[in-house]
Amino acid sequence: MQVFNQLGGIDLANAYKLIKAISKKTTDVIAKFKPDFIKGTMAQGCERGKGGGDFRFDPEIRRIRFQ
Repeated sequence: MQVFNQLGGIDLANAYKLIKAISKKTTDVIAKFKPDFIKGTMAQGCERGKGGGDFRFDPEIRRIRFQ
């Protein structure tokens, strides 16, 4: 939750909704927050595709992979 809040600039309430969606494999909710996360990481100075500018959800193992 802290990663989404501090690095991605997503407020805590929405970061909580996002981690709940990850645990329940709700891909539509996860996809809704992805543009906000990318925008927030770019504002922090992360480059997309360089360890924090993007993420991918793997529903089989319920994991977020930062790219």
